[in-house]
Amino acid sequence: MDSAEKQSSPSPGQADGHPGRPVSAGHPSSSAASSGRSDLVLRLIAIERLARGVLLLVVGAVLAAHTHTNWSARLRDWANDLGLDPSHHVVVSRLINRAAALTPHQLLAIGLAGAGYGGLELIEGVGLWRRRRWAEYLTVIATAAFVPLDVWELVHRPSLLKAGGLVVNLLVVAYLIVMIRRRARGDGTDRVSSPVGPGLASGSPESSGVD
Repeated sequence: MDSAEKQSSPSPGQADGHPGRPVSAGHPSSSAASSGRSDLVLRLIAIERLARGVLLLVVGAVLAAHTHTNWSARLRDWANDLGLDPSHHVVVSRLINRAAALTPHQLLAIGLAGAGYGGLELIEGVGLWRRRRWAEYLTVIATAAFVPLDVWELVHRPSLLKAGGLVVNLLVVAYLIVMIRRRARGDGTDRVSSPVGPGLASGSPESSGVD
């Protein structure tokens, strides 16, 4: 009896029907570490989107509500308070000159556009923080759509700030695309490798033939 039981019970290496081949137990620790890194990167992207969204929303709302304000004079006063002499700082001088050339209608359009884009960034940030898949797709589409404009601005009006923003946007798009494609491959592999249907996996009476 003992010898029969020993012969009938499969060894750990024969559990999958292949003698001598060990059963793959997976690597839960590496999967958990990878998931943790993905969560961290998504949280960082979400924080960046939320920060930009709040900034754009506030600036846009202020511009739209104060279209008749002399913003060039305001900027000059703020620059002097910070010790930035416009005559010695090209960027500050250029910003003041651009503000002086804006009409109230242009300020209103810029303010509304900035507030709208800021709202979009806030939606992306909240969705990414809550790990929503629609937020990943929305971030990829919305960010990639503005890349040509960012490139055009960088070519015609180069600055380190614009270059940094373009690099960040490209990295965000690339990372999200890689993560979406990796998840899609993983979902497809799980569906193909599953040997039983949902009913058998859950042990329901209908699938097992038990009344």
